[in-house]
Parts: sequence; structure tokens; C-alpha cells
Amino acid sequence: MTKIKLGNFIKTTSKTTFVKAGGMAIGVLVSISLGRILGSEGLGIINLSNQISGLLSMLVLLGLPSVILKETAISVNKKNWGHIRNVIVTSLKINVPLAVLVTLLSYSFIPFIVTHFFEDSLELPLKIITTVIIFKVISRIFGASLNGYHKIWQSSLVGNTLSILIVSILILVQYLLKWQITVITVAFSYAIARIIVSIIISLYWKEVHHKAENISKAFIPITLLKVGLPLLFVQATNTIANSIDSIMIGSFLSMKDVGLYAVAFRIAFVSSFFLQVTNAVLAPKVATMFANNEIDKLERMVQKVTGVLILIGIVGLLVVIFGGKFMLSLWGQEFSEAYYPLIILSIGQLFNIGAGAVGLILILCNEEKNWGYVTLGSAIFNTVLNFVFIQYLGIGGAALATSINMIAINIIGVIIIKKKIGIVTIPYIRKI
Repeated sequence: MTKIKLGNFIKTTSKTTFVKAGGMAIGVLVSISLGRILGSEGLGIINLSNQISGLLSMLVLLGLPSVILKETAISVNKKNWGHIRNVIVTSLKINVPLAVLVTLLSYSFIPFIVTHFFEDSLELPLKIITTVIIFKVISRIFGASLNGYHKIWQSSLVGNTLSILIVSILILVQYLLKWQITVITVAFSYAIARIIVSIIISLYWKEVHHKAENISKAFIPITLLKVGLPLLFVQATNTIANSIDSIMIGSFLSMKDVGLYAVAFRIAFVSSFFLQVTNAVLAPKVATMFANNEIDKLERMVQKVTGVLILIGIVGLLVVIFGGKFMLSLWGQEFSEAYYPLIILSIGQLFNIGAGAVGLILILCNEEKNWGYVTLGSAIFNTVLNFVFIQYLGIGGAALATSINMIAINIIGVIIIKKKIGIVTIPYIRKI
């Protein structure tokens, strides 16, 4: 069995790392600019609108991106190009009409939800960003397939980095033309960026995809959904668990507090891009190795990568402890209130990145149902913690609830992987 060298893995991830790091850097610069231009309240409105829109997009996708990635990776290995095209076409037929329906329904319910749970200033920006859910869904479908084609850095570019780059350009144009930059104009910038990205990624996928004379008809919609819906369960509960803190802050506190918390969260999770890169690169490899029953080979690869992630997590925590106040001041003096929530979130992030790609491994190794149960429990647990802590401790309570939940879910994930798949993800831990 071929020995896996960490150096080779790092070499294959260098472009993806550069793309994601670039996207994260641009995202931070955009956030700093918006924090200074719009203040914490305006930044909070934009962040909460994007989170709610992202939650709706995830529900529309029905868990299919993970299925698309897995099916594409396996089909590329077998050179079954017709199957890949059939999966994509089937996904589009399912997701696009659903996206249209959700968009129309959201227009009806947003006014009611905003009036009863949030500040009125959220309504119009949320409507604008929600309008382009269909384009975000299309981007996710083709991006997942590109990842399965091992076009990993390209998928990252058109999936995340390009979008925020276009947003930054649009905001810069408004500044140079001396237009007034408001929450509404920024919301339109995000919407336009998503439309452009969906067009680009669709055209690029057509260039990458091999033409097939015989198109497989075996993967019918019901089959696709049968695999995807358990993954939706996992992703929905996971997304809710990750979004509930900001949503509850917006409901119980204010848009200003949403903005403060968003900046603390962004800084604390800067190191998460290493985990995102790892997941993007590992996904097709994990799917292929597990399908070929190369468990020992898979374990060695995962352990080496997780070891690096642990070191990155420790360094990230130290940087935040000693430099957190300075970093927060880049957004403006009012953001210094988020220092202690930043520390708490950074501790949770250490466990998150240090556990490695637990969710990805379970999903791609046919343990999505067990992971679904864990994420469901996590969503409920996190919701209860946030409900209680935010009312008594403010944004610090949200940070504490999020970190406790993050630590718990990653520990449980590591244990399940060990028991169900036979893989020890963390190096230097002996098998029992």
C-alpha cells in the first residue's frame, strides 16, 4: 500500500489554500470597510441577512451537494461521464423549482417574521439577498461536482472567493463614484455577485465535464433524494446550530449586537479556512478510499492532516489572546466590546479545528444517519443554551453556548468515527 506523505498533501492543497486564504482576506477587508462605513448595526443587518439566506439555500438543496460530490468523485474514477451529467441534471430539476417556491414564500413571510422577532431595518436587505437564492443553489450544485472532478481550487474560487471579490469591487465602485454606501446598496452588491458567480461556474463546469455518448438513466430523482435527504438532515441541523446564535442575538438583543458578535466570530474562525481547505481536498479522496476499502490508508492520511490542524488551532488561540483587542479596533472602537466573546469563541474553535474533518468523514463513509442524530442533538442543545445564556450574558452568552456545543459535537464525532469506521482521527491516540 502506498505511503502517504504529508508533503505531497500540502503540495496538492497549496492552490486551494491560496484561493481560500485570498477569499478570507478579502472578506475580512470587506467586513472592516462595512464596519467603518455602516457601523456595527449596519454590519449586523448584512450578516444576519446572509445567514438567513444561507439557511434557506441549504434547505432548498436537500443535502444533494454532498451526494453530487460523492457520485462525481466515484464516477470520475470509473470514467462514467454519463452518470455525472445525469446526477447534475436531476439535481437541477429538483432544486431550481424548489428555490423559486422558497423565494416566493419568503416574500410573504419575511414582513411577519421581521415585525415580530427582529428590527424593521432588516426587512428590505433580507428580501434583496433572499431573491437570489436560486443562483446560490445553482452555484452549489456545479461547485460540488467540480470538487468531485478534483478541480478543488477552481471550485473554491468560483464558490466562495469570487463572490466576495465581486462584492468588494462593487463597493469600491460605489466609493469611487462617490455614491452613498448604505445597507441597501451593499445588499444589492451581494445579490449581483451571486448572479455573476452562478453564470461563471455553470460555464466552467461545461468546459470541465467530459461529453458522454450514452447518458445513464439509472439515477432517478427518488434515488437521489433517498441518499440526499439524510444528508439534508445533517446539514440542516448543523447549519441551524451554527446560525442560531446570531439569529437569537438579533431577536433578543439588537442588530448592533449582531454586528459585534459577527466580527468576533469572523476573527475567531479565521483559522477555519484551513479546515475548509482540508475538507475540500479530502472529500474526493475519502470517498474513493472508503469505496475501495482502503481504511488503513485513509486513517494515516487523516491523522497527519489532523496533526497539522491541531497546531494551527493552538497558534490561532494564542494570536487572539494577545492580539485580539488590536484586531477588533480595525473595525472601529465600538467593536472592542467583543473581546471576551472573541476569546471564548477561539477556545471553541481550537476544538473544532483540532478534531479534524469529522463530519465530512462520517458523511462520506455511510455514517450520515448517525452524524444526523448527533447534529440534531447539537442543534437542540445549542438552541437551549443560547436561549438561556443570551438573555443573561448577552453576546458573551452566545459565545459560551456556541463553544460548549462545538466542543461536545466534535468529541462525539471523533468517538463515532473510531467505533463505526475503525479510524482514529487524532494522532498519537491508541486504538482501544
